Amino acid sequence: MVVSRILTVLCIGVALAASCGSSDAPAVEATAATSMAIDGARIFNTQCSMCHGRKGDQSLSGAKLLNKSILTKEQMNAIVTYGKAGMMAYKDRLTAAEIQAVVDHAYTLRDPK
Repeated sequence: MVVSRILTVLCIGVALAASCGSSDAPAVEATAATSMAIDGARIFNTQCSMCHGRKGDQSLSGAKLLNKSILTKEQMNAIVTYGKAGMMAYKDRLTAAEIQAVVDHAYTLRDPK
């Protein structure tokens, strides 16, 4: 919890410092720094692991096995954003960057086969 607050304060500081520049480049860098600070694994573990499991190998409440998934990142992003079957939509709960971070993490859970 403390680490999360520290990261938030650091990201805000970076964004404010970058916004003081005279060109658009620092603002783009601030956006990249902020999105890199999003912890997709943490969000996944708090929002998704109850049904999917921390390793993507659990299937509660009809959840799909993410370690066996063959979906593309774009398909996963759409499902997390808009929901599907019994899975709720997260578009009103997470930002687009947070959803992408969760999808990126879920993608790492795949079996390497």
